[in-house]
Amino acid sequence: MQSLQSWLDRAFVADENICLALRHGSRIIGASVLCRDPASENNFAPGPCILMEYRNRGFGTRLFQASLQLLRDSGLTRVSGIARELSPVAKFLYPKYNGVAAPAKMTVPLAA
Repeated sequence: MQSLQSWLDRAFVADENICLALRHGSRIIGASVLCRDPASENNFAPGPCILMEYRNRGFGTRLFQASLQLLRDSGLTRVSGIARELSPVAKFLYPKYNGVAAPAKMTVPLAA
């Protein structure tokens, strides 16, 4: 959770970062935080997130498509994201777009 929070904190402090939000009525039901910096190790932080009750309806796919289009329009030709190996986004969404899994080094905060 600490790693996720640091990504979200960075999302709103640099000009190359942007957040797309998906709204249903007055509720925010999904979001995708993007980094438009081509040198970034992670262009999707944390990736397209959809509230549990709205999943499996195509919202994540549409949000991901909009995210990819925005990154493409920003001049990026290749993007990367970090996801847990068995997460829904890694299992179902990224493979639809020829996503390739690769090991990543991540530091996991330990409770003191």
